[in-house]
Amino acid sequence: AGTAFLSGYVPTGVSEQATQRRPGADAATVLGPGAATATDMATVRADGRPARAARRWPIFVAAAVALLAIAGRFLWRQIETQSAFRAALGEAQRAKEARDWKAALAAAENALKLQPDQAEAAALAQEARNRLQFHQLMENARGEFEKSRWQAALKILDDALALFADDAEANDLKARAGRALQKKLDRERAA
Repeated sequence: AGTAFLSGYVPTGVSEQATQRRPGADAATVLGPGAATATDMATVRADGRPARAARRWPIFVAAAVALLAIAGRFLWRQIETQSAFRAALGEAQRAKEARDWKAALAAAENALKLQPDQAEAAALAQEARNRLQFHQLMENARGEFEKSRWQAALKILDDALALFADDAEANDLKARAGRALQKKLDRERAA
């Protein structure tokens, strides 16, 4: 039982006879100075060479801990980004429901900064841009209409209706501008 740790292992330059255990002798006495100790011999591989993995386990554990820390930090950033994106998208949707197109556009663009390829945020941002442009065009058309510039009002209203063809106010203003222009042309012909 005492020689089990030596079975199959013969260091280079040591005869097989030297490896026979004598009563009361330890590995250093049997094998000579610099020989493997019982602790080293306990980690002998099947091919007779000493196993080194037992001495490297702290390095592997440290590497695994470092990788887990990096992965954890990456996942935490992903969660934070997703949470911020959802908050920005929710804010954009609430602003859309309130018809606050400037706020909707700002929130949708914030969401797109976090996730540039997100279709819902891109659609919300585009709708907000279109609505802002539409409102600006309608304001300009009303101004032209009030100044009796019917042709200018009709051109602007065509641009506005290209964005939102079903808008009742734009269609009504276009019809009124068209009738006013027709009356003006009829008066000019009659004169």
